Amino acid sequence: MYLFYEAARSLGIPDSRILVMLGEDIPCNPRNPYPGKLYAYSPNLSSPLYPFHSPRTDIHGNEVNRRRFLDLLAGRFSPYTPRAQRMGSDETSDVLVYLSGHSAVGYTKFQDVEDLAADDIADAFEIMHKKGKYKRVFWLSDTCRAASLHNAFYSKQIACLGSSGESESDKSYSHHRVSLIGQALLDKFTTMTLDGVKHFGGWKSATLNQLFSYYDPIRLASVPKLRMDLMSESDVKLIDFFGATDSIRVVPRTHSPISLSGTKFVPTGEDSLSKLPVFTRHDEPTREMEKVHSKTHPWNHWVPLVTASVLVTYILVS
Repeated sequence: MYLFYEAARSLGIPDSRILVMLGEDIPCNPRNPYPGKLYAYSPNLSSPLYPFHSPRTDIHGNEVNRRRFLDLLAGRFSPYTPRAQRMGSDETSDVLVYLSGHSAVGYTKFQDVEDLAADDIADAFEIMHKKGKYKRVFWLSDTCRAASLHNAFYSKQIACLGSSGESESDKSYSHHRVSLIGQALLDKFTTMTLDGVKHFGGWKSATLNQLFSYYDPIRLASVPKLRMDLMSESDVKLIDFFGATDSIRVVPRTHSPISLSGTKFVPTGEDSLSKLPVFTRHDEPTREMEKVHSKTHPWNHWVPLVTASVLVTYILVS
């Protein structure tokens, strides 16, 4: 997850467009022999990802659960939910959702306690589609039986890539073990994904079909699955989901005063608090009409990173 996060950040997507859900704070875990540090490769051969390049965790601990994930996608939240814990995507947004964790046929797990059915995820995407919360979605899952999750999807404009087939159990393996730590630091699917992107010229050049053709089932010990039948396009560029764009949009600003006195607390996606100037997150002063350069404010990309039982990283690019 951390490496995909770094890829999105390096390609121009700010933290305000990235939502990270982590069930466990690994760098600060007392069992970590390197307190406050997290490595992707051997500590003798690489620099730590944490703390200098670590993602800001938006939702963590026991808050990482089935309901929170589904509400995040469907846009269901209370008026008091912080902006950092909401998706601000719209009908022009390209959304990348990366999930890692334990899965079986037709469901995945959160915290090794809750089961999340693939049908529920599919329905959440349909709610997003009906509410105009995305233009396209790229679902990237690194779990056992990953294909059984995206096979349940039925909404339009969703590209799906899973690290293993529907009939494959225990097929999301670690890449290498570091004896100094006593466990693996990186998985095979992430390693080969990054190698494939580099092989085809980087994130700006590589396409989803090219990346899929690079996977070697023998090296992965699993057979990745790609689903493109829900897309109107036969192929998409990875940069469309991992990077900001160069377009400029004119964003209208309309604010109206609100009163919280006597208001019944009802969860809703229409949060008037977020429309007030004090709750808007911009580097430039708020105006009635504001031109926003997407390299600084990529409004058309969202990255949700989610962590289930092991780690579900949801990246939303908007």
